[in-house]
Amino acid sequence: MRIGIVTDATCDLPDEFIKAHDIEILPVTVRLGDKTFIDERDFAASMAFYEGGWGDKFHDAETAPFSVEEIHDVFLQKLVKKFDYVFCITVWKDRSKIYENATKASFAILRDYRKVRAEADIKGPFAMRVIDSNTLGPGIGLVVAEIARLIREGVPHDAIRRQTETIVKNTAAMLAISDLSVVRARATKRGEKSIGFGAFVLASALDIKPIMRRYHNVNEPLERVRGDERAAERMFEIACEQIYHRITSSYVVVAYGGNPKEIEHYESYKKLKEVCAMKGVEMLTAVSSMSLSVNIGQGGMAVAWGTDEWKAD
Repeated sequence: MRIGIVTDATCDLPDEFIKAHDIEILPVTVRLGDKTFIDERDFAASMAFYEGGWGDKFHDAETAPFSVEEIHDVFLQKLVKKFDYVFCITVWKDRSKIYENATKASFAILRDYRKVRAEADIKGPFAMRVIDSNTLGPGIGLVVAEIARLIREGVPHDAIRRQTETIVKNTAAMLAISDLSVVRARATKRGEKSIGFGAFVLASALDIKPIMRRYHNVNEPLERVRGDERAAERMFEIACEQIYHRITSSYVVVAYGGNPKEIEHYESYKKLKEVCAMKGVEMLTAVSSMSLSVNIGQGGMAVAWGTDEWKAD
């Protein structure tokens, strides 16, 4: 059986990994004023975006995922002929309509695929599974990478589906927020009041950068430190401590809102590489999706890995 993976452009993985595992990307449109960018996980396009000086416009950004019709067309034109079973992994459904759109599209895809496969002389049924990753950025990348590994190892699709439930549940992600004003503006647009004005003014005056965690369905700040440099170092330090304690994934995924080469000087990033090597897991470093950066600020960083136990301080 030919098993494939589809994910949206908010999935943070290196381009070479995506190409090597034949992962299909559903683009996300990012609008900054009258300028429109299409995020397709293309490194050159991402670098042009980050080097274009658009960071001060992230407050007013708007993002749009593929519509139901567009997802339907991608599957019918390409994927139902290329694969027999497809896992469609989406960003956390509370942050985008891509899960909803993909789920709606799946009904029409499963209704319409037979004619397409018959015309291509492909025998046998087609099936798909839409999965909410329940995370974002490198967390999605981790889920996708683990599924790609299972496919490569020849694991049957039913077993992959069952294992994916555990992978999603145990995905831990941390973000070092670069621009709190962007976070507050984006949260306000969604109708959230997670960052009050007084707290925002005080944090901005003191250059406070929060380190956020998404784990076991909970979003929460782990620490608040001064300055981007210290926030990045501390985030990687925490990752090292936790991964050394317990890791259940074969990968650790790092994402940065800029050229990944720019973070290689961080001592705790170097340490993270050493810890991954010691644990026998592969570290994947990618440029952040445009969608993640317009939510946490340009230059923001994130890291994800799998664990069934978070070590308390």
